[in-house]
Amino acid sequence: MKGKRFVYMILAALMFLSFLLTSEVPANWRRESQGGMDVASKRIQPQASLEEVGLYAIIQNGKWGYMDKRGKTVIQPRFENAAGFSEGLAAVRIRVGSRGQWGYIDQRGLLIIVPQYEIAGDFHDGVARVYNARSLDSPGKYIDTSGNSIQLPPAINLKNLWEFSGGLAKCEFIQDDKRTWGFINPKGEIAINPIYSSVGEFSEGLAFVKPDNNKYGYIDTKGKMIIGPIYGSAQGFSDGLAAVNVDGKWGYIDKTGRMIIRPNLDLAYEFSEGLATVRVDGRVGYINKTGKMEIAPQFLNASQFSEGLAAANSLETAKKWGYIDQSGKWAIPPQWAGEGRPGMFRGGLAYIDLRDGQARYIDKSGNIIWKNY
Repeated sequence: MKGKRFVYMILAALMFLSFLLTSEVPANWRRESQGGMDVASKRIQPQASLEEVGLYAIIQNGKWGYMDKRGKTVIQPRFENAAGFSEGLAAVRIRVGSRGQWGYIDQRGLLIIVPQYEIAGDFHDGVARVYNARSLDSPGKYIDTSGNSIQLPPAINLKNLWEFSGGLAKCEFIQDDKRTWGFINPKGEIAINPIYSSVGEFSEGLAFVKPDNNKYGYIDTKGKMIIGPIYGSAQGFSDGLAAVNVDGKWGYIDKTGRMIIRPNLDLAYEFSEGLATVRVDGRVGYINKTGKMEIAPQFLNASQFSEGLAAANSLETAKKWGYIDQSGKWAIPPQWAGEGRPGMFRGGLAYIDLRDGQARYIDKSGNIIWKNY
């Protein structure tokens, strides 16, 4: 029996190798790269690759490939799915046998980490989250850019891992049935002890934390409390300011804790390119860093600004999406309906996800650079 099992194992290995070399998997799939990703069965719009790569994800007849900024297909669509490049690597899903699994390629398209994961995240600070089950509620782990697992403290809840940001990753710890939050470094070492009931990700050197007093403050990457816990809720820093909630209204503080924009907003979000999206009386507008309303609240929904443009829609446009400039004028007229909003501009292009599986990339003048229909 042992001899037969050995023979079966050899045959299985040969069949797997044969599969990789057959026409069912394109011969040059190891040389390909990048795109937009299906995480836990939820479709996410593909984003442009990093500028160092200059490729954009496209989907054609259910397969993923890549184009350059001019709309020229440089990698024929052949992947089951793909993710954008981060730190020189991109996750791609390739069918091996009866199922597809995620691995990583470099920007030359060479396979660096063999397909073996059910979910694979982006790399940040040299580390990526991966899962062996198709649920973010399942135990995960961190790997480095060579595919090596990062050894983690035993108390970490592997079902609640977060991406690295600012050199640290927030993690939930479970000890004696008590759940607390702290931070680890890319080596898997505890960088900030798990003493908080809630924490945010680091941005611009600070992260909001919630101690036992049920209020939010901010710590630095050494764990020192920089801004005392006095806020009902808090967001990350951007452009030197962070949105905080005081008595049910939102305002903005600087990194010393000084209130720069008094709390009189219904909702407030992070700054981008000098403007922040805010909601007042059920409508969305934009303020500058002094609190002045630069674009009056008039939109149902609107995104952050990216490369001078932001996606927005309103009742006046029959809920169709377009792009506004920083004066609030329509730079690209509203014309897209559907559930998902148009993507942010990256490298001069934005991804538009239309209904019925149709998609396109447009430039900042609204010209179609690529479409799959």
